[in-house]
Amino acid sequence: MRWLKRAGAYAPLVLTVALVLAASSRVAAADGALLEVTGAWARPARAMGGGHAHSETPSMTAVTSAVYMTLVNHGSHPVRIVGASTPVADVAELHETRIEGMVARMGPVDAIEVPPGGQVRLEPGGLHVMLIGVTRTLEPGDRVPLTLVLDDGSELVVEAVVQEA
Repeated sequence: MRWLKRAGAYAPLVLTVALVLAASSRVAAADGALLEVTGAWARPARAMGGGHAHSETPSMTAVTSAVYMTLVNHGSHPVRIVGASTPVADVAELHETRIEGMVARMGPVDAIEVPPGGQVRLEPGGLHVMLIGVTRTLEPGDRVPLTLVLDDGSELVVEAVVQEA
């Protein structure tokens, strides 16, 4: 029983380490680059029944959300993210919001490049991962698994916490 009391004394340390690991994910690319993701969060979404805008029932609008994060490249080569996927949406696309004249337009981008030794912020009004056809309600506090695909074929699994903007 003494070991159980001692083990309980380490609970705060174990919890702290787990939270740090959950808030930051890393992947080593084939060329020695090291990509780190921090501060991943997603917007809430209310899933609707029926079809999505891209399905056989086009009268309903697809439920969307977006995921934001900071990408940090600790390596000496650029890292390119070329895709994303998640089990909570039909489609996950790399997107960017651009201002054209006085109108904000959002659309897909082929890749997000993180320069060597640099960082790129995915944030509202800029680059983000768009979730289209959200399949379940996303409430504040929920966790959204997201897989980022790099151009070398490696993948990085990130967990985004749903929160209000």
